[in-house]
Formats: sequence, C-alpha cells, structure tokens
Amino acid sequence: MHLGDHKNPAQILYDLGVRDPSPCGGKENRDCHNFANTPDTPLSAGVCDGHYITNTGKMTKMTFQPQNALVWAEIPVTNLPSAMEFYKTVFNYTLTIDDTGPNPIAILPTADGTGTAAHLYPGKPASDGTGATLHLAVPDALEPTVERFKKAGGEVLSPPVTIPVGRFVYGLDPDGNSIGMFEAA
Repeated sequence: MHLGDHKNPAQILYDLGVRDPSPCGGKENRDCHNFANTPDTPLSAGVCDGHYITNTGKMTKMTFQPQNALVWAEIPVTNLPSAMEFYKTVFNYTLTIDDTGPNPIAILPTADGTGTAAHLYPGKPASDGTGATLHLAVPDALEPTVERFKKAGGEVLSPPVTIPVGRFVYGLDPDGNSIGMFEAA
C-alpha cells in the first residue's frame, strides 16, 4: 500500500492498524475538534482528517500552517561593517545595528518594521554557495540590482530566471552567502 493512495489521513491510519477512522470524517465535529484542541490529550476517540495520532498514542493537529513560515533569516558575515556597506550599496538598505543580544546584528529593514526580515551577524559563512539561499527583494529593477551586486564585490551565478511570481538571479555575496535577487512580477 502506498500512503499516497488515500486522500484521508484517518483512512491511512486505519489501514495501518493505528486506530479506527474518525466518526467526524473530517467535518466540523465538536467532539473531535474540541478534543484535538487539547494537545497531547490521551486518545480515546477517532480522529478527523485534520488530526493524527502520534507514536505515543496522543492526538495532535495534522499540519502546521503559519502565516509566515520564515520567522527571520541570519546571514553570517566575516566583517560586519563591510557587509553592511555591501547590502546598503546593492539593495539601498538603511541598516541599523542592534546590540541587545549576544552579538551585534545589522537588521535588514521592512517597510512597516514588523514583516519578516533578516539580519547580518558576525559569524562563519558556509562554504561558497553551500548554505541556504535567501531571496531578497530588489529596490528597483533586477538588472540594475545585479550590476550593483557585481560592482560591490558579489559574484553573479545565473542569468535571470523567470517564474510565475517574478524573476530572480542567483549570486554569492563577498562572504560566499547564496543570495537571490528577486523582482516581483
């Protein structure tokens, strides 16, 4: 049996011999949904297709879908003042230093100050291009940003890539961090 053969996770659990499928069948059933809203409650009833049983016999929500999966991103740099100048030059950022934590960090701004952002911090970058790729919004158009990226010491790795939501170019910042320069459609 392939797990993908079934659309209803409760049916998958039933087929695996874990528990009977839910009496609520995935519909809003007060008993199942109230029960599921108490995390790690011992299982005493079936589950709907929005929940599953853990290997300890507890029931929990099937999926976690936050508004923003990314909370923040950290970009390690070997020289914070030099990296701040690079990102200011390329992306026209006004970077601010925050020294309230264990390390000073330079915060990449958001329009309203509350959105998902990133920061630069003194650290050891991954080997060239082997870390995560962070895609940063360009301040104007893609091509001028790519030119500033090159002139400021970054290495451009790709031609523009078009996707339904916009275009981007891959590059490495002077510390070898993988950066995508993204222009929305």
